[in-house]
Amino acid sequence: MIYNLSGTKKPPSASCLPFFIDANILYHFHVNSSRAQSPKIQDFSNYILNLKKNGNTLAVCSLNLQEVLHAIERFEYDTYCSLNDISKKTFTKKDYRKISAERVNVKNKLEIAYRQIRSNYELRDDVLSSSNLEFFISDFDKHFYEPVDYFSIYTRKAESFYYITDDNDFQSDPFLQTSDNIHIIAY
Repeated sequence: MIYNLSGTKKPPSASCLPFFIDANILYHFHVNSSRAQSPKIQDFSNYILNLKKNGNTLAVCSLNLQEVLHAIERFEYDTYCSLNDISKKTFTKKDYRKISAERVNVKNKLEIAYRQIRSNYELRDDVLSSSNLEFFISDFDKHFYEPVDYFSIYTRKAESFYYITDDNDFQSDPFLQTSDNIHIIAY
């Protein structure tokens, strides 16, 4: 089932089911607040704060947390190249990783984001199995997911949960539109 924060099918504000938070939302809440004032991010923020206030379980998939940590490093690399007028064609992320001062800088930012996320959400492990990889490939023409998003949903599809995301790929999944145990909360 798919709920819409900005539409008529409003999601619940309380449930015994866990509410998983997608990587994009985590990133904008805990790392890069440049979009924090957008109405969409404000609606997500208010909704999640209300869930927390009501005592709901807020969770993060380990693959989504990995995606956030990767985005931090990518942002720092992009910033470094931009500030130093360096072409990414000649100076790769592997080159950037060899700069020890930048390594320390990125490590500090990773630790801060990790601690913030761990203190606000339960971390749930994802299991990446060969069968999940095979399903991803065999279903590839039926969905628009990036691998991380697909595995975050489908490794736990036997469970019941809510998944809060701003990613439209989830809304196009026919399985999720009719699922009784996986509930997508989108915008």
